[in-house]
Amino acid sequence: MPTVTHRLRMAAAVLAAVLLSLLVPEAASGADAPGATVKVYVVPAGDRDESLAAIADRTVGDPQRAGEILDLNLNRPQPDGGALTAATGTPKPGWVLRLPDDASGPEVRLARVGAAAKPFWNTALILSLAGAVLLGVVTVGVLARRPIARRYRRFTAGIEARRAARLHAQAQARLRRRLGTALRETPAPVSGPAGVEVFGVLTAPDATTAWVGTTVAPQAGWTAEAPGVWRRAGGPGRTDAADGVALPARVGGTEEELLVLDLSWLDGVLAVDGDPEVASSVIRTLVTEATRHRPDLAIIAVAGPDADPSLAPPSVRRVPDVAALAAVIAAPAAPETPGVMRDAARRRRLSGLVLVTRPLGADEAARLAQLCAGDGGWAALVHGAAPGAFWSWHAGSDGQVRIPWLDRAVTVPSLVA
Repeated sequence: MPTVTHRLRMAAAVLAAVLLSLLVPEAASGADAPGATVKVYVVPAGDRDESLAAIADRTVGDPQRAGEILDLNLNRPQPDGGALTAATGTPKPGWVLRLPDDASGPEVRLARVGAAAKPFWNTALILSLAGAVLLGVVTVGVLARRPIARRYRRFTAGIEARRAARLHAQAQARLRRRLGTALRETPAPVSGPAGVEVFGVLTAPDATTAWVGTTVAPQAGWTAEAPGVWRRAGGPGRTDAADGVALPARVGGTEEELLVLDLSWLDGVLAVDGDPEVASSVIRTLVTEATRHRPDLAIIAVAGPDADPSLAPPSVRRVPDVAALAAVIAAPAAPETPGVMRDAARRRRLSGLVLVTRPLGADEAARLAQLCAGDGGWAALVHGAAPGAFWSWHAGSDGQVRIPWLDRAVTVPSLVA
C-alpha cells in the first residue's frame, strides 16, 4: 500500500507535468507567421454592401467563398478593438480583412503580418502560477514531512510535560499546606522501638520504619531491613514524646507518610542546598520543631544585610560572619577529628542552633564545623552549600528534600498560615 510520502511524490510529478504542458507554447495552426506578406481588404465607409459574400465576390469572384474569409479573420483583433465573429456577420468600416492567396482586383492590397500583441494575464499563465504554488507546497510537504512531524511531536510533548509539571507542583503545594497544618495542630505521631536510641522514624498507615543506633537483633515485633534499619507492621503509635527520640522534628512526608528525625543527633553542620525557597522551608521547619520542644533553645544567626527575615527574625542574636561567631561560641579544646568531615554522629543534648543564611566557603565551613564539634552542644543549619558538611540535604524545586543518609525524599511542609 503506498505510503503518504509516496503519494505526495506522485502528486508532485503529476503537477510538474501539467505545468510543463501549460508553459510550452502551442504550434501555430493556420495562423500567419510574423513578417509574412499577405493579401488584405480594407472595409471602406459608405452605403455599399460590405457583407462577406459581397467582398468574396469582388476579390475572389465567388460569393460562396465568404466562409473562407470568415475563417481567416475569425476573432482576429481589429484596429477599433473589435473582432469578426460568426454572430457579427458584416464587418465595420476600417477593419482589415485577410483574404485568400488567390484574391485579386483593384481593392486587394498587400500587407505585412506583425507580431500579435498578447495580454500579459491569460488562462495558461494563471493556471501555471497556481500550479507552481501548489507544486511548491507539495514539494515542501514531501521534504519537510518528517521534520514537521518531529517538531509537532516535540511541541505536543512539551505541552504535556508542562501540564504534568504544573499538576505535580499543585499537588505538592497542597501536600505542603496539609503537612504544615499537621505540624501546627497535632503532636508527633511517632513511636520507635522502646529503649533504643533512634535517628528517625518514618510512619505510614501499614508500617513504621526506624533508623536505630544499634546493631543488635531487632526487638519483638520488629524486623531488620538493613543494618540499623528496623521495620514494624501496622500503623504508628501516637505518643507525646516519641520512644527513643529525644528531640523529635517532623521534617516532611508524602501523601500517607511522615518522617520524624531526632535533632539531638545533629552534632555538627547541616547544609541544605538547592532551591532557595524550599531550603528556607526546611530550615524553618527544623527551627520550629526544635523550639516547640525546647523553648529555651539559644539561636544565633550568621546573617548579612540581605538575609531572609523568616530565617533570622529580629529577636534572634546576629553576628556578621563565622569569625565573629567564635567570640560567642567557644571552640572545644581538642576536637575529635580535624577538618569538617567527622567519622560518625553521636547523640547529645542540643544547647543552641546557629543559623547561617548564606552559602559558606571552605575556610568558613571548616571553622564552623570546629565550633560545633565536641561537647559544646551547638549545631549549625546552613542555607546553601557548606563544603565538607557532615550532613548535607538537597532541596528540589518540586518542594521535596533529599536526605542521602536515609535514602529518602520527602515533601517539605509549608508553615505559612
